[in-house]
Amino acid sequence: MKETHHGDHYKHGVIECIDAMRSMLGKIGFRFYILGTMLKYIWRFGHKDDCKVEAEKLLVYARWLLDNEMDRPLEKP
Repeated sequence: MKETHHGDHYKHGVIECIDAMRSMLGKIGFRFYILGTMLKYIWRFGHKDDCKVEAEKLLVYARWLLDNEMDRPLEKP
């Protein structure tokens, strides 16, 4: 498992929340979770965080979408 830069609040033991969600939701469910999250960031773009921060978040989720579609481990930021 790749070491991440996320805070401990994203983990229970060695399992990150995003990995648990992917496992529980399956490939199709996780796809729609990712797309919904990306829509959230697009919807609020420029209204909450700095646009660069929001764009970086979108890139993370876009990479996870690709990882999911390619059946590979999630690349963590």
